[in-house]
Amino acid sequence: MKNTYFLKAVFTLILCGFFSMTYAGTIYLSATGNDSNNGLSMGTAVKSFSVAQGLAADGDTIMVSGLIDFVNDPGNTATTTTSGPSTTNKVGIVITKNLNIQGTSSDTDGFQGVDTQTFINTRFIQLTADFTLGLKNLKLINGALITDLTTVAAGGGAILMTNGAIVAENVVFDSNTTSGHSAISGGAIYIGGSNGSGKATSFKNCVFNANEGTKGGPIYIQSVGNGGKITFEGCAITNNLANGTTGGSAFYIRFNAPTGKPEINIINCTIRGNKVTANNANGGAINWSAKTPNTAYVNIVNSTITENTTGGSSTAGAGIYFAFGTNATGNYGNLTVSNCIVEGNKTDAGVASDMQVKADAATGTAPENTVGYIAVKNSMIGAVTSLAANVPTANITDATYYNYITTLTPDLKAMLVRNNPDDLKVRYYTLGDGSPAITFGKSTFLSPITTDQLGKTRPSTTDISAGSVEKNPVLGLRKNLDSAILVYRNANNQITVENSTNDYTGSITVYNTLGQVVAKTAATGARTTIEKSLNAGVYIVRLNTTAGSAAKKVIIN
Repeated sequence: MKNTYFLKAVFTLILCGFFSMTYAGTIYLSATGNDSNNGLSMGTAVKSFSVAQGLAADGDTIMVSGLIDFVNDPGNTATTTTSGPSTTNKVGIVITKNLNIQGTSSDTDGFQGVDTQTFINTRFIQLTADFTLGLKNLKLINGALITDLTTVAAGGGAILMTNGAIVAENVVFDSNTTSGHSAISGGAIYIGGSNGSGKATSFKNCVFNANEGTKGGPIYIQSVGNGGKITFEGCAITNNLANGTTGGSAFYIRFNAPTGKPEINIINCTIRGNKVTANNANGGAINWSAKTPNTAYVNIVNSTITENTTGGSSTAGAGIYFAFGTNATGNYGNLTVSNCIVEGNKTDAGVASDMQVKADAATGTAPENTVGYIAVKNSMIGAVTSLAANVPTANITDATYYNYITTLTPDLKAMLVRNNPDDLKVRYYTLGDGSPAITFGKSTFLSPITTDQLGKTRPSTTDISAGSVEKNPVLGLRKNLDSAILVYRNANNQITVENSTNDYTGSITVYNTLGQVVAKTAATGARTTIEKSLNAGVYIVRLNTTAGSAAKKVIIN
């Protein structure tokens, strides 16, 4: 009998150990918690992040409720300045293990970086060892790093990352700042190191809004690990400020990579309303000034970059600024812009400035893995202020909508429509009916991703929309037949399609603005009339031929 009890006890211990090793635990952190609690339920949640981290095991999840006060966290310490410890700023909590930090909603849960009674503020987190930090459904607001210490070559008003990896999803970085010295960069995030395990860092469906830094309004990337990868997917980067002379009001990317081919991917993102304030600044919303002699890649895919401004000249590149070569700044790197819309970016004086490529010499037509290579693929880029030789024609795939904005032809062509008339709430743009961007992109450049910024599935066919948000292709304008067809309302309120090429045969389909088919007929020769009287309204007429297809809008009164 004693042996039976003994065996049962041993079995129970083994079983308990099995479950403790197999399943990660959860520690609860609440703005209304108490640090004397055990943190094992929301009813017994702790109040301070450092206490929650101490209770958590490696790989555990910390569940967050409310906005957590980081200023008065007992594990936080004062920032170092030239005159000693700061009395107004704290440096943030060091991550000591692999953790997942998760809230229920980024509207209500996250981190608060300022004490409204004492006005002391703080950075939130330092990731300086090879751990993975997961962040989900959180708001990181009012974080700050302030120091005048000239030896500090780091920053990040919300997060400093010099090692490890961050995997963030549905996280809002709002009103975070860095200041005090030009070396203190990245109003929200500073990425300045490598990790030995080759982990990938990613930000998916995140918002970076109203952050401010000397360079890199919200995001500064100083270095990446050997062959490392950082991806921003489906993000909105809006209303941020870079107040230094180097710009980068959305991204300042300044690679140091010892070996390998590190890359940064900006995919399905909307970058709008960001500002470089200095009147002698270089670099607008994206400043890619590669520093490493090893080939480093920046890939911007299916992103919309618009309404960004710079206090600098038109050659500062209010939208995209790419510097490389062997000049005094020692810049190297690669840039590929695919399926993007880059238009409506200007200097403070109102001069269009969507892309600037600064180079010692032409990039040439060398392979894409050559240092200094630039490629523009099926992208609408309004005003290119570079020398033409800096972006060779051979490096542009489909130049139909490349450098189309000048003082004589100032009109925008992408037909971007704000999702909200309130500037501060614009997180994405849709495309107006008839926009040439609707079918201008190619799915091969986006693969393996199949959705847009809003999570909507893009067409499985070759042609997709340029920019961050997909539009019903039947409402699009196919540029390769645009000049060959004319669509108009005749005297009988019928639709006539004229085809100047005569040799195209196929079909004509008429859609209402809901995408419903209201009429269809065969295309015959130079002129085809759809024998149906239509009610007043707006219609999209799509011509499908053996040579391709096109769509145009017509209004019936």
